[in-house]
Amino acid sequence: MKLINFKKELFLNNKIFLKNYQNSIYDILIKNNLLYIPDYKNNKLVIFNILQKRIEKEIFVKSPHSIICDKNKYFIVTYRNKKIYEFCNLNISKKISNKFFYNPISIAKSHKNILIINWSRNIENQVLLFDSKFNFLKRIIINQKHISAHYVIFKSNFFYLVNHNVKNPKIFVLNIDGVLVDEITNRYIKNPVSIKYHLSNFFICDYKMNSLNIFNNNFELMYSYQKLSYPMNVAFQRNKIFVCEEYGNRIVSFDIVYE
Repeated sequence: MKLINFKKELFLNNKIFLKNYQNSIYDILIKNNLLYIPDYKNNKLVIFNILQKRIEKEIFVKSPHSIICDKNKYFIVTYRNKKIYEFCNLNISKKISNKFFYNPISIAKSHKNILIINWSRNIENQVLLFDSKFNFLKRIIINQKHISAHYVIFKSNFFYLVNHNVKNPKIFVLNIDGVLVDEITNRYIKNPVSIKYHLSNFFICDYKMNSLNIFNNNFELMYSYQKLSYPMNVAFQRNKIFVCEEYGNRIVSFDIVYE
């Protein structure tokens, strides 16, 4: 597997590439040819039509950090706003507040539970489990040093949680009830910031390596791309991958091919 045909898809907030921290994007999502971009530093959700190459809509959302889609509903966690926004038909349908939303930065949903990550120095506040209606269930405490939970996905009955810390770079695996069942370490995971799953592979953005790394189901490295401006996250449209960056206002894409 490898990535080919690098392409600049979109520059946010400018007509040229701005290599700075003020246009950071931490997550993206694609559905029905629309690219959903939580523009964290500029307090808006940008909805971009991939086929027509135009912005369809911009919606004010304070400090949107990450986004997921579940049964045609979109959920955006807002970091400093400490809320979760539910979207339907390109409009805000609900604002969800909870005293346990300290500084939420990532969310994952199973058929039973919801796992939310707060960006916090207090390990007791970092990883929290809720039921499907956002009723608090429990704190998930990983009793290790240097825990900095940053991103989570749900895949095949397990939550995969990224520990964004160069002193303890790992992927923690939790079952549907939030019980730690495994942890993934290898020499190619140096300081992960996000994880996604597509075409039977895990895609991990690594901050220390400034790389986008592709692993198989056994977390064996299949491919690494290291010519981006600190990749933060990815989204997929069939055999195409879109990448957002921390030190840049652009969304880029590649074709995914098998050798």
